[in-house]
Amino acid sequence: MKQQSNVDEIVGQRLRELRLRQNITQDELARMLGTSRTTITHYEAGRRPMTVSTIVAIAAALKVPPAALLGALAGPGGSDDMALLSEPALALARILSDHPRLVPSVVDLVETILAQQTTKP
Repeated sequence: MKQQSNVDEIVGQRLRELRLRQNITQDELARMLGTSRTTITHYEAGRRPMTVSTIVAIAAALKVPPAALLGALAGPGGSDDMALLSEPALALARILSDHPRLVPSVVDLVETILAQQTTKP
């Protein structure tokens, strides 16, 4: 059972990190999920395990993939990379996720900017 509580603590810590990074309070997240602040507090402290459905709902509320809550538990290539993204990078990822037709244009723009920067002395 020790392993389970360790997992709950890791996922709870990831939840807290992701929530704070977006400047969302426990009360706000609780309202988004239709639950109480106390429940969010228990999730974050690892005192209450989250079901898969709960992880999916929290991820949707935070606009991150569910694997972002699992961090290193997601395995190789898991979502720890998400934790390394800055807020502007996360904002851009959210925009591109909501508007996938923009992806090719944004990639072209970034490649053009990078090419111009590498040719400058």
